[in-house]
Amino acid sequence: MQRDILVSVGKTTSVDVRLEVGGVEEQVTVTGEAPLVDVTSKEVGGNITSRELIDLPTVNRNFIGFVGLLPGIVPNISNESFGSDSISVNGQDSRYNNYLLDGANNNDDVIGQRAGTQARTAIESIQEFQVLTGQFDAEFGRTTGAVINAVTKQGTNQFRGSAFGFFQDAALTKRDYFAERDDLDKLEDTFSWFVPGKRGDHDVKFGLQYQYSSQRFTDQGGMNGTFSFPTNGPFDPTDPSSYPERFSIRVPGGSNFYQGGHNMAAFAQDKWRMNSKLTLSLGLRYDVDILPLLEVDNPMFTDPHDYPVDRNNVGPRLGFSYDLLGDGKTVLRGGYGLFYNSTRIGQVSGYINDGVFSDSFTAPPRVPC
Repeated sequence: MQRDILVSVGKTTSVDVRLEVGGVEEQVTVTGEAPLVDVTSKEVGGNITSRELIDLPTVNRNFIGFVGLLPGIVPNISNESFGSDSISVNGQDSRYNNYLLDGANNNDDVIGQRAGTQARTAIESIQEFQVLTGQFDAEFGRTTGAVINAVTKQGTNQFRGSAFGFFQDAALTKRDYFAERDDLDKLEDTFSWFVPGKRGDHDVKFGLQYQYSSQRFTDQGGMNGTFSFPTNGPFDPTDPSSYPERFSIRVPGGSNFYQGGHNMAAFAQDKWRMNSKLTLSLGLRYDVDILPLLEVDNPMFTDPHDYPVDRNNVGPRLGFSYDLLGDGKTVLRGGYGLFYNSTRIGQVSGYINDGVFSDSFTAPPRVPC
C-alpha cells in the first residue's frame, strides 16, 4: 500500500509500483515517493497549494496575488469591475488571461481580464490553483497569456471549518507621500473572518464549449448641452475672447443598445507516453467568436447581417517532455502552438456607440463669434 501521493490540479502524477515474487503467505508492502516533477507534461507554469495561501502574508486576501510567486508573472491590484486583481504574464497586457474556477469560465467578457476574475472567491475556499504561462494543451484556450485554473475545497457530510482573525496594523505601514503632505486619513486597521464550508499509454481528452455573453449600454451624457471656452478666465460680456467657442449636445436622445456575443470552441488532445522517459502531446483546438455588428449604411455590404466573422482560428498544439536521467527530477520540455485571444464585447462597443453606427451622438456645431 502506498500513501501520501500528491495529485495536483492539472498535473499527471506517475507512480511506479514494483511487486516482488513471494509465497502465498508472504505480505508485500510497496512504499515510495511521488516524483516532484511532472515528466509527462510540456506545459510551462506551476501550482500554488492551500498551504501557501494560508501560511504566506497577503495584502487584500485575494488568491490572485499569489500568482506572482511563479516566474514571469507580475500581479497588480485593480479597482475596476468587481475589485479583483489582475496579472501581467511575460510582459503581455493584463486582459490576455483566462480565469477558470472549477473548470467554469470566470472572466469579465465585457472589459476583459484587466480587472481580474469575474467572481472574487474567498481565499480560504481555494484548495489550490494551477497557472499555465505557455505551451498549454488544446483543452485550454481563449488567451495568449496565462490560464489560471482554480479549484475550490470540497465539502463533507460533517459540518467543519475554520475561524481566524486577520489583523493588519496600520502603524507598521508608512503613510503615502501625498497623504502625509496633505494630512489625509488612511485606512487604519483591518479585520476579517471566514467560516468555510486513461486508456493505456494514451491520455485522450476532447470537448466542446459554448458561451453567450451580453450587456446593455446606456449613455445619457451631454443631454443638457455643454459650452466649451477657449480659456480658463472668467466670462466677461465686454470681452469677445471670453465667449464660448463651441456648444455640444447629444442628439436626438440618449444612447441605449443591447449587445451580445457567442463564444464557441472545440478541442481534441492526446498525451502519449511512448516509454518511461518520453511523452508526446498532440492536440488541436478551434475557436470562433461571433459578435453581431450590423453593417447599416455600409456600401461594402448589401446585407447588413453579413457582418465579418473570424472563422480561421485553428490552433495546433505539439510538444514533448523527456525525463533526462529517468529519475523524475530533471525534465526537458519543448512545444509549438497557435494561441488566440477571445474577442470581448467591450472591444466592439465603440463602433456601435460612436460614429456612423450610433443612433445617438454628440453634435458639435460652431458657435459664431
